Amino acid sequence: MKEHQQTVIFCVVSLIGNLLPLLLGLLFYVANYNEWEGWNIFFIDGQFYLYSASLLTASAYIFYTYKVRNTDMNSVLLLVSGLLILVVSIFYAWKLSNSNNDIGFVKYSSGVLFLVTLGLYYYSNLLNHRKIDVIASQKKGVEDILKQL
Repeated sequence: MKEHQQTVIFCVVSLIGNLLPLLLGLLFYVANYNEWEGWNIFFIDGQFYLYSASLLTASAYIFYTYKVRNTDMNSVLLLVSGLLILVVSIFYAWKLSNSNNDIGFVKYSSGVLFLVTLGLYYYSNLLNHRKIDVIASQKKGVEDILKQL
């Protein structure tokens, strides 16, 4: 339970740092008394693709660090993270090149990808905050090998 608490605190602090440009943008928007036009102003330029790529890169590194075999769950999550980095990068490049001006697509795709990213980011940091009993893990590995003999 303690690792969940540490992970939540770490993720909140990290997200505040990663999303600081967005938060400051909101602050400047309110300070200038602009009429609220909705969240589209933050989706139009595809900045949530960038936030996703940043968080996914950190997650992918953690999954890489904790993978044991190419078939374990962390390896699968590493592959998923890598593919999502590629997808968000392609979507951002597509938006940047003005080939995709469909604000609905940008809004929903970047929003969904960002939510998936948050889940992967939380789980990767949970892995990073768990205390692993190396001796117990090695003992279990030996027992598993003996069972197969």
